[in-house]
Amino acid sequence: MPLCVAVLAVTPACTSMPEDDELEFRETCGTCGNNSPEINDAPFPELSLAGAPNSAGVSLVGLRDPLDSEIYPLDTDDRGSLVVYKGDTTQVLAGGEDLVGWNLVLEKDDDLLEGTILVYNDEEPSLADEGRPFTTYAIWFVDNGSPIVTKNVCPTYWNQPTAPVLTVIRGETYNRADKEVDLIEDEWVTFACKDQAAFKAKAFGYEQGQLFPSRPPRPRARSRTRR
Repeated sequence: MPLCVAVLAVTPACTSMPEDDELEFRETCGTCGNNSPEINDAPFPELSLAGAPNSAGVSLVGLRDPLDSEIYPLDTDDRGSLVVYKGDTTQVLAGGEDLVGWNLVLEKDDDLLEGTILVYNDEEPSLADEGRPFTTYAIWFVDNGSPIVTKNVCPTYWNQPTAPVLTVIRGETYNRADKEVDLIEDEWVTFACKDQAAFKAKAFGYEQGQLFPSRPPRPRARSRTRR
C-alpha cells in the first residue's frame, strides 16, 4: 500500500511498499510525557542562536570551554553539527570531537543551566536508502533533585546519559500542534531527541535545502515474515 511521509512543509513524498513489509514510525513515546530535550526543567526543543527566548522562556547563552571557562557563541555547520567560530570569521575554533567536554549553557529565569557534551557521533545511520549518515550527540546534566544524579537531556533516555540520541536541525522548528516542520529564520535551530518526529524526518533525509535529483528518499522497511 502507498506510504506517504508529509511531516515537512514541502511537497510530500510517497512510495509504494510491499504488503509483506512494515514500517515502524513512532511519533510519541506513549505515556512518557514530554520527550523534548531539557536541562533541569528548562526545555529546549528549539533555541535562537541570537539568544532570543524560546516558547518556554529558555535562551541560549553559548558553549563553555572547559579549559578556560570562557563562553563562546554556538553555531552550526552545513551538516548540522555544533561548532564554535573564531570571532566574526568563518574559521572554526572547535567542532566535532573537539567539543566533547564543552558545556551547553542556557538561561531561564536569570539562572544559568549547563549540560556537558559527552559523545559526538557523526555516523548515525539514515533511515532512507542511500541516505547519508548524520550527526547526533549525548549531552548530560546534573539533576539538582534528590538524590543528585546525571541524566541525558532527552527525557526518555535519562538513565542512559552516554547515549547519542540528540540531533540538531538548523532553520527549522517542529510544530507539534500541526505535526509539521516550519521553515523559519536561519538563526533558529531545533534540538530533537531520537523518539521525536523531527528527528525521524531528518533520519529519512527530509532537511531544509536537501535536494533529491530524481526521486525522494525511500524509507527502509522492516521485513515481516508471513506465518
